[in-house]
Amino acid sequence: MKKRKAFTLVEMMVALVIFSFMLMSMSSIYITAEKHMFQNYRHDRMRTSLTSAMKFLKTTMAQASRIDSPVFGNNSNILAFASNVDPNGCYPIDGVAANSRWHYFCMTNCPAGYTGITPGYGTPQCLYYHTQAIAGGGGCPGGAAWNPGGAYPLTCGIQTRGAGETVTLLMPFVATPPNAPNFLFSRSGTLERNTVRAAIRLWWTPPVSLQNVSRPLDTTMETYLSANMVSQ
Repeated sequence: MKKRKAFTLVEMMVALVIFSFMLMSMSSIYITAEKHMFQNYRHDRMRTSLTSAMKFLKTTMAQASRIDSPVFGNNSNILAFASNVDPNGCYPIDGVAANSRWHYFCMTNCPAGYTGITPGYGTPQCLYYHTQAIAGGGGCPGGAAWNPGGAYPLTCGIQTRGAGETVTLLMPFVATPPNAPNFLFSRSGTLERNTVRAAIRLWWTPPVSLQNVSRPLDTTMETYLSANMVSQ
């Protein structure tokens, strides 16, 4: 029988080196792909929170029958309005007291547990939504007027108006827009009185522990919110 020639030591060493290079290349590709997948997943979740918050703003604002903040011609980081209450404070407009509510959007520090920072603020900033039913009311016209001064929250992000008030965290890492007027909510004198311009900025910088696997995210979404009121 004819003997088969075996691999020499040199051939085996060369094969081992080639295989090692291939393994290192595949490992590098896997690590890079995993890094980008994790990064894209995190960014997609943040962008989704921004889109959802903006949709909620539009839907809720469509119920507004009066706007208290910002006042017409001014800007603010607070959006406060009421539904089923007319601009003079008369309520309920439709005669159904259960449909009268105040609504309040504001920005303040996020609770503990959020990873990363909102640049320029030192700590992560969150967008909150407060709401509560407005009790009483004698109907319109002629009924007792609602006083917004004693209704809206005393502190953003904290329940301060009793058990009926609900507080919802809409999105983290919110910031004022980079362009003028540099406020979340604006009622410029060139706009109709029942319109509010909302410019919500999502601005996130990863902490030191994630800077090797994540890049900063900075995006702004703008829209016009229309209220359901005749004039104010």
